[in-house]
Amino acid sequence: MKEKEKSLNFVLRSVKGFDSMDVQDALLQHGWSTEAAIADLQSRPPKPAKRTFTITPTSQNGNRLKKQRRDSADDCGGDSDGAEYNKHNVFDSDDSENEGYAPEMTLSRKEVYEFFNNANIGELTSIKSCSMKKAEIIIENRPYRNWEELVGRCQEKPLSTDLLNNCQEFIDKRNSLKKLMKKCKNIVLKLEKAVSEGAGITEQPYTLNEGLKLSNYQMVS
Repeated sequence: MKEKEKSLNFVLRSVKGFDSMDVQDALLQHGWSTEAAIADLQSRPPKPAKRTFTITPTSQNGNRLKKQRRDSADDCGGDSDGAEYNKHNVFDSDDSENEGYAPEMTLSRKEVYEFFNNANIGELTSIKSCSMKKAEIIIENRPYRNWEELVGRCQEKPLSTDLLNNCQEFIDKRNSLKKLMKKCKNIVLKLEKAVSEGAGITEQPYTLNEGLKLSNYQMVS
């Protein structure tokens, strides 16, 4: 699993414009060969950029309503398939500007906090906008005693608090990939058990169109 995760991160850094699911599909098609996956992705036409529209809620007098910024455990630790990533950022500049602000160590913030304290330089550079120089500074500033200290360090140049939210996005995607890989492993185990018990297709189905036939990998002999 760790080797596959390294291969995924390597291809993600090497090929821009593709999400983790595209990269994973390419790696699966080429037996987890990073060189073949990169060549395959580079040969594909660029994906069109997605247009997003944001509607800002307003009160009856026209003033913008203050958005909710509280993380919930369901956003990053629930039983969902991981298709939807965390909708709440772990850091919002409005929070730190509030007088008497007391940072809350939510589950999402705890994951980001532990990542900044423990991740190696390769993992840190996998975060969007985190260069090698920034990764080295993050490691030099360790240990971070609490969330407030981590935020304060990220507010110092050349770092940026954007790294906190980018790190959250990276962790969410990694967790989703782990869930997907676990599901795939369970499916394979079920198939292996079924085959060992005699299940499978040994001959071309007679109900199949005459112009079609199953490939060798689709049959069990």
